[in-house]
Amino acid sequence: TLPNGTSALDVSTKPTIGKKLSKNKRRRQRRDTLPNTKPVG
Repeated sequence: TLPNGTSALDVSTKPTIGKKLSKNKRRRQRRDTLPNTKPVG
């Protein structure tokens, strides 16, 4: 898994979503993520 919490498979399959998730995670709490992603921390 990457430092932002998204798995490598998700990033390779959906690069746009992965980038958006990392930006959203930086603004919002890491716990506030999509159900398919595991919360970090």
